[in-house]
Amino acid sequence: MIKKSRFLLFIIYSFLAVSCSSAQNTIDATIEIDSFGNLFINEDIKNLSLEKDTLVTDSKILIHKDEADLIGGTTINSNYLTEYKPKQDKFKYLINLPKRSNAYFKNRVFFMTTINYLLSNKQNFLKKKIFNLKFKNFNNLIYPTQNDLQESYLYPPPIISGNFQTQKVKDWDVYWLENKNNIEKTDVIVNYIDEIYNYYAKKYGKKNKKIKIIFIPFKNKDLLGKTLDNVILLNEKMLSKKHKLEKRLLAHEVAHLWWGVGGLQFKERVFTEGIAEFMALEFLKFKGEKEYVNDLRHVKNYISEGIKNIDPLFKVTRDSKIKYSYNFIPILLNSIQHNSEKDLYEELSIFYSKNLSKIFVNINDLNHFLKKNNTTTSLITKRSLPEYFIEEDKDSIMIYGITKTPTSINIEIKDTLNNKKTETLFFSDRHTVFKRSKLNLKRIIIDPKMEKLQFSRLNDIWTKDQNSLLAKNRYFNFYHSNKKAIEYASEVINYLSSNNNDFLTKICGANKRFINTLKKTKSEINKNGKIIFTGASANYKENINRIDVKATYYLKSRKNFDLIYFQLFTTKNLEHLIGIKIITPKNKRRSR
Repeated sequence: MIKKSRFLLFIIYSFLAVSCSSAQNTIDATIEIDSFGNLFINEDIKNLSLEKDTLVTDSKILIHKDEADLIGGTTINSNYLTEYKPKQDKFKYLINLPKRSNAYFKNRVFFMTTINYLLSNKQNFLKKKIFNLKFKNFNNLIYPTQNDLQESYLYPPPIISGNFQTQKVKDWDVYWLENKNNIEKTDVIVNYIDEIYNYYAKKYGKKNKKIKIIFIPFKNKDLLGKTLDNVILLNEKMLSKKHKLEKRLLAHEVAHLWWGVGGLQFKERVFTEGIAEFMALEFLKFKGEKEYVNDLRHVKNYISEGIKNIDPLFKVTRDSKIKYSYNFIPILLNSIQHNSEKDLYEELSIFYSKNLSKIFVNINDLNHFLKKNNTTTSLITKRSLPEYFIEEDKDSIMIYGITKTPTSINIEIKDTLNNKKTETLFFSDRHTVFKRSKLNLKRIIIDPKMEKLQFSRLNDIWTKDQNSLLAKNRYFNFYHSNKKAIEYASEVINYLSSNNNDFLTKICGANKRFINTLKKTKSEINKNGKIIFTGASANYKENINRIDVKATYYLKSRKNFDLIYFQLFTTKNLEHLIGIKIITPKNKRRSR
């Protein structure tokens, strides 16, 4: 049965809790919207101690001085908030439509994702609550309904109303804006979500709350999905016939029904995202998507290049959030899965069940659980990653393993008759190199199945009669790469590791800023001694005239390794280089 609602779309999402000090932890508020998308809030915080309690809210919200005194900024579990000292327990305030990319009001369509629209008692911020919310001037509210508000929530539920149609597909309530739906594509997406949900539910159990799927016109066109408690929001452009089925994204968002706001969360937020991504990969493997999963693993390894140890999981910055949450952590969990006697996917579901009442856990909790359950490899939080690479001389191949703890790695060897075999090499702090004759060798690949964590995979491959560093990586086929891009990348790498400065002008021309940046970078990476580059990759992005180059290097005197990542800017058709930007080591200066 299809129901139609009227014209206004309004979504408010908040990672904020508002509570009073009552035993029942109930929030009372009236929320009114005007014709311009502004919000008028009337909030009553009962049992509030004016002497002891403080309030927190989003920094965009201003509370009148007659109602509360401003204390300053504060952080709670990575939420950046403003703190107030209350003078009373009733508050009236206005929230203007935020002027930023995640909010808009156009043609009577309102969309807002991250504004914290209610005050909260600071001491109850991370406790589940019952929300008694009243809405004014919201046309045809579809979420939250009165039945939805019978449930408890950690954060205020999203508010959704508008010109929606709704249809039940299997057991799912599906919503989309009028005239935006492709019925056939909707069925494909929802049926796939249903399959994902049932796969996860076998281990995690089904959710008690009724789950809704709502297709939304996200302001950020690159944002394809977001799961908020028991609501899965998907970008309406996914309904287009031309848009591919976003298998990984759908599996990731469904996983958040258990690992996320509506289930269990890690205090280290990136780990919640990482587990959801790991679960998505496990589902895709279950579906037999071997090639797709291998492609995803290659991308994740490439983005994770240069991570030296696991300890930074506790110190992830906003800039490195994506690098860790969607890329390195799934690789870490996948490595544990491969090297453990037990099924990590199942172990995580058991850990979830044992801790569901807590709302929040941390990595140490998971570590303790894995060790207690005799999982072979646990999440060692302070573990340096080893580095493996291949060097050669006239007659021999040297396979290096730089590690602080004893470790082993498989290598695949192909001879000149194309016969393959696999050997296992053991390395330690004292035993760092294996040497073998080149005779009858055609190719060697380190860790052919990509099962072990390591610093870099830019230097995993040795091929007979191929001396280019850019042929050693696992990501880009050297023989299919743009030859001019390979030439430019090779010239810059050769300059950075050589004693010869003569060809600097050949690379940079008369561009003094370009020359100075290269000189400074060369001095920086060679400051502790002569380095040896061990592998590299060059990814030419023709649409933006840019070559992304990553290269690993080794300082033998200190048994130390590192990575340099830079971007080369070119004229159209790669006629010549016009600039460089060093990403790693940290030097954001761009020379053009």
